[in-house]
Amino acid sequence: IRYRQRDIRWGKELLQEFVLKIINSSIPKAFPNFDQAWKQIMPEKLKNQCYKLEEDTFDYVLRHSMYRPRQIQAHLRKIGDLYPNENVTEEMIRQSMAVSCRNMVDDFVNEYNVDHPHLHDFLNLFHGECNILKYGEFFEKVRDGLQKFDTGTEKRWRTVQEKIQSLYKIGFFGVIEYRNPKSHIDAWTEKRYSPPRVKPTIPQYWCQFYYNSPTYQFTPNMSDEALVAVQIGRAHV
Repeated sequence: IRYRQRDIRWGKELLQEFVLKIINSSIPKAFPNFDQAWKQIMPEKLKNQCYKLEEDTFDYVLRHSMYRPRQIQAHLRKIGDLYPNENVTEEMIRQSMAVSCRNMVDDFVNEYNVDHPHLHDFLNLFHGECNILKYGEFFEKVRDGLQKFDTGTEKRWRTVQEKIQSLYKIGFFGVIEYRNPKSHIDAWTEKRYSPPRVKPTIPQYWCQFYYNSPTYQFTPNMSDEALVAVQIGRAHV
């Protein structure tokens, strides 16, 4: 049976189609495309206080998800619940995302806490951090977490690399890959979401997550200078 199955690879464009259907289902006259619909309910840009740049508001919502439609839907529902019949502002988006992200963290912990004891405490190590960081820094945080929480009779992980490999498979983080915009067209059927650039000069890049690229071969022996993107617990950045 398995060879007949096709994976659902949720990327930015498919999620935009999903959101468009949600919006059009609630109004008498449907919008013809996502851009028109989104601009009617959301400000186009939002000041990214972490990266000090103007960020597309849908990219902001997407970056605070794990590419899962139900999470996008939860973010949008929370905005509607907190600010019914109001013109949505940047600050409203930030405040509602903080609430829905905390709920998302709770769901994530409940789902994986059996295999990752003290997961909530471990997540707090990343609270308030930028979601893009060097692998060397990420490695140190994971190592510190193991030293604090993976001890005694509860010890489960032999090495930091083993823990990181497991975190990758549950979607805790993704690996950023640089791409030449001219060379990716044939190899990629859909452009992956590019997180905000740390600097304007950084080349275009994509995030490889286990849940949208399960065939991607992540190796925990990456360079300390490689970049990873942490998706869980991004309540304010």
